[in-house]
Amino acid sequence: MSPDALPSGSKGASVNEPFSDASSSYWSEGWNWARFSDPDANIMALPEDERTKMMSGLKEILGEEGVRRMHIYIRRKRERLEDKKLREQGVPPPKYDAPQFLKQWRKGYSNNTPWGFVAFRTVLYDDEEKWAQFKDRVHQILHLAFDKVVGHHRGHEYEEVAKARKWFTLHWVEDKGLDGATEETLREWYANAKTDAPTGMGYNMFLCTCAEAVESVFSNDFPTIDSFNWRDDAPFLLVVMEVTEVNPHDEEEHDPDDPHTERNWYKSVFKVPIEIVPDELWGEIDSEIFPHTRLTRNVKGCNQLLGGKVPNNTPNVDGLTELWWGMSASPKSIRRRHPYLFSV
Repeated sequence: MSPDALPSGSKGASVNEPFSDASSSYWSEGWNWARFSDPDANIMALPEDERTKMMSGLKEILGEEGVRRMHIYIRRKRERLEDKKLREQGVPPPKYDAPQFLKQWRKGYSNNTPWGFVAFRTVLYDDEEKWAQFKDRVHQILHLAFDKVVGHHRGHEYEEVAKARKWFTLHWVEDKGLDGATEETLREWYANAKTDAPTGMGYNMFLCTCAEAVESVFSNDFPTIDSFNWRDDAPFLLVVMEVTEVNPHDEEEHDPDDPHTERNWYKSVFKVPIEIVPDELWGEIDSEIFPHTRLTRNVKGCNQLLGGKVPNNTPNVDGLTELWWGMSASPKSIRRRHPYLFSV
């Protein structure tokens, strides 16, 4: 069971608490989730056999990935409590340590210049009120990338973070002629749109909506800075590449089912969680470190969401993720390579 699926109001959980008493099949006498997750609790005071039984009970209900997330959640909870104590004591915030995407932003966009991506509206032309609500939700979710930086600095927003936040934008292209547009139509429009967009947004890809993206924004849990990456139900937008296919090695023939053939890795349409658009997605696209075959190797293509064919989606050893979460190794990949890290 995924811990994200646990009801926030279940016994032993507070509002928005992703875990509860139901997260384990066994609690030692006098213990429950609230005590177990208390940063001041001393689980080492329990006999070893009781600690083992509690950890086994957590693994039985949550699974290995759930236990990994639980430890991250408890660590974050402890860090927030320590930060709160330091703020109350008047301790100055830690020295500013810019994440990589802001170091990159600093080089070319820090002179009060809009930065971000071109995005196409393909939906809700019959419901302007809902479209306004959708854009507002997307805007709030995009801010999470900056909120995380603030969180890493004990709640203090340094000037550079505030400035980057202010100027990040999605340059929306809206026209009733785009209602229900296919990926081919969108690529045709983008050829003109990227020349009209703010300087620096003319990447070889763009973002767009679809009916499923709208549903994900309204129906799925609203993310926070504590939401876990690699979940399948995150609110998303579509990434559309300018070209439909690539052939990096100029192969005349190839096996479309061969997972080792690089051209099979390429996905021209895929889902990206909105919360990582400013940092993970923008950072990778702007830096151009990885070729797009490698950029999209581990994510499912979803051309069918824009009227195209269902892509082949040649699997790799760890399977393909529903959404693109960046270039770091997925928990599944880490577990395969380093199973000892997940032992309980």
